[in-house]
Amino acid sequence: MNISDGVTEYPNPSSKDTRLTNIKLDKQRFLQHIRRVGSGTPLEKQPAEDRGVPEDELNSFDYKKVKSPNCPFAAHIRKTNPRNDLPGNFTVNSSIVRAGIPYGEEIKEDSQEKRENRTIIDRGLAFVAYQSIIKEGFIEQQKQWANNPDFPPTPLHEIVPGFDGIIGQNNKPGDARVRNGIDGLKISKDFVHPRAGCYFFVPSIPALHEYFSG
Repeated sequence: MNISDGVTEYPNPSSKDTRLTNIKLDKQRFLQHIRRVGSGTPLEKQPAEDRGVPEDELNSFDYKKVKSPNCPFAAHIRKTNPRNDLPGNFTVNSSIVRAGIPYGEEIKEDSQEKRENRTIIDRGLAFVAYQSIIKEGFIEQQKQWANNPDFPPTPLHEIVPGFDGIIGQNNKPGDARVRNGIDGLKISKDFVHPRAGCYFFVPSIPALHEYFSG
């Protein structure tokens, strides 16, 4: 994959190195990865500032298919829920209900960790997702979407979206994950380091009532 001039490389914190990273992504660069601000407002709705939107409107939007969109084609929320980038019910069939449960305190400016430039307290995110069929939900989103540099398809043939910069995996030793487009990035290390994972069968409440009442 060709990388155009102007692509910036940002080394990300690695679990193999306990020092705090000296590379800080500015707020706008970070938002280009996630494309949601602290309130949950998608930047597709409010690209300039976070004024907040009613809760029932947080997920009521589609993407603009233009060369320099508010939401890059490889942004995390677009890679894992491409909405109108795909035809018909393709996205709906792979939808999941997800929740991130963070643990560990944030790094404070006057903390020992900050002074010594190293991590002491464990931090992370317990990712929980619910879906009717795992293969069509989480596995589809990870393998076929986040890990696929050609996804989502774009009407702009000169743009290959690249990998999801947050959870995308290149699966080739030594190869960086690249996000192309107007604000291309070359990411040499991983943001996410999986520690463990489990799949559980969680029957619905109506199914439990029907089973135990019979």
